[in-house]
Amino acid sequence: LQHRTYLPNAVTNGYESAGAWVDSTVELMNELMVYGSNIFHNAMSGTNVPTGNITIDKTQLSLFRLDKTKILALDDSNARKSYWLRDVVSASLFALVYYNGLTFNNNASNSLGVRPAFLIY
Repeated sequence: LQHRTYLPNAVTNGYESAGAWVDSTVELMNELMVYGSNIFHNAMSGTNVPTGNITIDKTQLSLFRLDKTKILALDDSNARKSYWLRDVVSASLFALVYYNGLTFNNNASNSLGVRPAFLIY
């Protein structure tokens, strides 16, 4: 299913400073969808409301709320894997779910897994 969502596309001083409404069928999850709150995501810059606060994804997904073990991503051999979230932490860092299920952040140039979200009707 296609839906309209707002995705940040620029960072200034470590905060999301611009974005665009796009038609989407699949995207990366954010911290709110996985953990139910912002952890590393810069929610306030101290002078204005950052663009990153504009989102339609404001609640934890029921799967993760009901069963925290589902936050873990497993590969075909049941090994735990880290995966990116779409939250900007700074100009060069993004939030991720670490292989043990805890939140972390890492340099955007690193290679990690993705675990996309999409609507089911």
